[in-house]
Amino acid sequence: AAYAQRLQAAVTQGLLPPKDAVRWPLELGLDRVRAILRAKSRRVARRSPSVTLVLSYCREELSWMNSTLDRRVLPRLDLAVISKCAGVDVVAAVPF
Repeated sequence: AAYAQRLQAAVTQGLLPPKDAVRWPLELGLDRVRAILRAKSRRVARRSPSVTLVLSYCREELSWMNSTLDRRVLPRLDLAVISKCAGVDVVAAVPF
């Protein structure tokens, strides 16, 4: 939206003559951007976690995670730790 507003302002102020706006291959540029975004989303989808582990945490010991979760699995794991107690440092509690 911001781009369209700047483009309209440039045409209105005479900074970009309408004939130049017609000749500029906007649709070709948008097609290239769309193709790049599609390729990027496919790469991200392949790397994205396949499992989300949600932990409700207060002050429990979390060392079990080191012995239970295989290091090879961690890149495919999305961990969400929800603090259920005030004043608890959830980030410091996670052992990896």
